[in-house]
Amino acid sequence: MNIESRRKIQTDYREKRQELEENRNNTLEAVIIMGLLVLVLLLCNLNFLSLPFDPVASIEKAKLNL
Repeated sequence: MNIESRRKIQTDYREKRQELEENRNNTLEAVIIMGLLVLVLLLCNLNFLSLPFDPVASIEKAKLNL
């Protein structure tokens, strides 16, 4: 193996490692955001947190207007 091919392999390895690290961070951010959304929905369903409008009542009202 010559020096140029080793350098290319090392560079490719570093780039791939950095890309995987970025993907892992993006995945972690997405999981945290989804978890927070689920928590908000659970709190709304348990009436610990109220939405400015009641989506169920809005749907029922829309059905009645049809």
